[in-house]
Amino acid sequence: MLGFSLFSSAATKGKNTVDNLKEEFKKIFEKIQCLDRTQKFEWFQACGRPDLKHGFMVVGRAVNSWKEFTADKKFEDLYEPEPSPLEESEDGGIASFFSRYGYNINGSAFWRTVRSIAKGLYPCDDGNFGKKLIYSNLYKIALPGQNPPPALQKLQLLQSINILRKEILFWEPSFILFLTDWNWAEPFLTAPEMNFTPIISPYDQLKACGILFNGCRIAVIPHPQGKKERLLAGQTIAFFHDFEKLYAEIASVSGGLERKWYFNSVSEEILFSKPPIWNHIPLPLLIQTDLNLQCFRVGIWSRDKIFLPLCQILSQKLNRAFQCNSAWTGGYTEVKFCIANDATSGLVKLVRDIYQSLRVNG
Repeated sequence: MLGFSLFSSAATKGKNTVDNLKEEFKKIFEKIQCLDRTQKFEWFQACGRPDLKHGFMVVGRAVNSWKEFTADKKFEDLYEPEPSPLEESEDGGIASFFSRYGYNINGSAFWRTVRSIAKGLYPCDDGNFGKKLIYSNLYKIALPGQNPPPALQKLQLLQSINILRKEILFWEPSFILFLTDWNWAEPFLTAPEMNFTPIISPYDQLKACGILFNGCRIAVIPHPQGKKERLLAGQTIAFFHDFEKLYAEIASVSGGLERKWYFNSVSEEILFSKPPIWNHIPLPLLIQTDLNLQCFRVGIWSRDKIFLPLCQILSQKLNRAFQCNSAWTGGYTEVKFCIANDATSGLVKLVRDIYQSLRVNG
């Protein structure tokens, strides 16, 4: 892997963390040397811009087809003192980074899911979604092309926990996603030094979620291979953005919500339990998440043309353009995700203004 010059400007705290990482890796390597010296292994160190803070960390089980070695290799020939950035150029990006190892991320359910989630968290596209990304694995040593068996997991578990914790200290990510399923993540997250606080979540695709020792939000999902990738992505984004808190605020303004996730989709529909009334008619008011475009759509979805004038009225009263919906005869306006964590978010304000502009049920 290539080095990165910005690493030399990292804070002393970060430098000490990486020095400590080296000691942990060396302990694993010394244990490996006690095994069959002709056995082939694969070596992994986390990747990401060394100066990146408050990014998105993704964690797999173990590396697959990476840096192969045998126990007679010298430690200094394996260990990289500087993390490799996943983005090396505007043109190449993360796909170019992995192609050097003969790996096509477009054919990977793992990376397709990561890409969808990254696009829901940050302004990025298919080519540059690696700019805010840190890539790590639970176990740092694997067998060629396969996950480490139980004996190899046990051999490196303690050091692997310590390394992961120090990686988190070094990069200080805002979000961490384990694409490992709970049985793989459990020994890491239940380690006392991780100080994992679970959060009860309605998102059924998340196997666990909560807060770690540094305050970042973490989610555990199954490996996406053969799973509903878009549904996994959508519910993970909703948890990371803390839509639960947002929806609770909207429910308090509107009198209650009813929610439905689409099958294998990145969209969610939010219906109002007590919709506003206009001319004695309950409005078919709806909030729809569009996780591809990173926005909420608030609008009137109906085939009945009587609601068209209302969209014009709302545009005037709220000073917001209500776009026509080609599938229906209603209209909608959009609110970007970036305000989702704000207690006085634009979405809450918009719903409140709609209810105040119209006569409310009850």
